[in-house]
Amino acid sequence: PHPAQIQDVKAAIRFVKAHAEEYRLDPTKVAVWGGSAGGHLAALAGTSPNVPELTDRSLGNPDVDESVQAVVAWYAPIWLERSAQEKVQLNQLVDELQAGEPTKLYQLLGCTKEGFPEAARKFSPATYLTRDCPPFLLQHGTEDPLVPYLESVEFDKALTMMIGEDNVTLDLIHGAKHGGTPFQSLDNIKRITDWLKQVLHIE
Repeated sequence: PHPAQIQDVKAAIRFVKAHAEEYRLDPTKVAVWGGSAGGHLAALAGTSPNVPELTDRSLGNPDVDESVQAVVAWYAPIWLERSAQEKVQLNQLVDELQAGEPTKLYQLLGCTKEGFPEAARKFSPATYLTRDCPPFLLQHGTEDPLVPYLESVEFDKALTMMIGEDNVTLDLIHGAKHGGTPFQSLDNIKRITDWLKQVLHIE
């Protein structure tokens, strides 16, 4: 159950930074990138570094800062509590939720129906926005049947208000669904790596 997933991600970030010299990496230029649930975790890692409730430093390298310098999030669920309540996320889970039955979502959050709103809030990347958030690149398909593209649109607005429009890029990919070729094409991968080079100041 949450927060085990984000704790693992942050442990990996600390490991990379702690072993940067060994692997000939620059610990000041770390980016995270994921799609769907992975996009959610990438976004959460970007907005919540060093938040005690989302960190298990017993997993290794406890003294290492776990902030990242860039985030790429593909079609990521961001506003988990509101999304579920408005039936704009996975329909099966939401139907079960409204029926008051045990769900995989409850299991993921480690909560009951009564505790769901607060647990979902703590699992949502938007909860932890600060002016210290790194640059974000958000990409979402306009025909996504699982995570509506408005998730990314509204996150773009919230991020822009917090860290400025120069630090947030939103690509709405017309007609794209939940993943697939539009995201994985060589042209799009080049766009992303070019963006990463720019925000990380890599020659």
